[in-house]
Amino acid sequence: MFANILEEISNFLGGVEMPKKEDENGSVPTSGLHQEKSLPDPPNYPPENLQQYFKEAKVFNPYERGTCLTPWLEYWIGTDKKETAFQAIVKEEERGGRLGLENYDRLYEIALSLYGKSEAYPWLVKAHIERGGWSRNYTSENEAIRRWKIVKQDYPDKWLDFIKDTMKSAYGNELNFSVHERVVRLVKYCIFMEQIDLAKQIAEQVVASVLELVSPINLPIPEWLDIE
Repeated sequence: MFANILEEISNFLGGVEMPKKEDENGSVPTSGLHQEKSLPDPPNYPPENLQQYFKEAKVFNPYERGTCLTPWLEYWIGTDKKETAFQAIVKEEERGGRLGLENYDRLYEIALSLYGKSEAYPWLVKAHIERGGWSRNYTSENEAIRRWKIVKQDYPDKWLDFIKDTMKSAYGNELNFSVHERVVRLVKYCIFMEQIDLAKQIAEQVVASVLELVSPINLPIPEWLDIE
């Protein structure tokens, strides 16, 4: 049924390609909701010409820009200009350019291979933020757990920092926390990190806060209580 709905939407939009299945990380691809377009040939645009590559690709939507960047990134990291290409992307982000939701995990891997764990950590944080890693409605639990495993294995002392560092919006808000959307995954994260007491405290605090929030409401007595 869901596939039929997607097909109807695709036909209505004039043949726009709709995502059909989850990727290997268990997430529905964020690209694919746009018309296919021919991209420039990455070998013709070395790292110092990344801006020209974007210009020639004629990509203006920040989400499409990620799809555009992926083939360029994969080509140049396979050459002796891997670090130069990575630094070109760093400069692009510093200018405020969006790198595409699907690229941040890959950039973490590249940073890790080039500079080690400490330098790579901020890219892991960015990946979790950009992909909405705490939101059950935005990204799959499998994808989130894959990053939790990295934190537990490679950054065990940063398990709490990871919470604080990633509870931000991709748009720069200092705090981006929605109880109904994120608390379940946050509790699961604490359990995953073997912080059982903290998981219990969070759950109890959320329940207490919700009860306090609804306490002034004069709810009617359910009719089913009178049924014998």
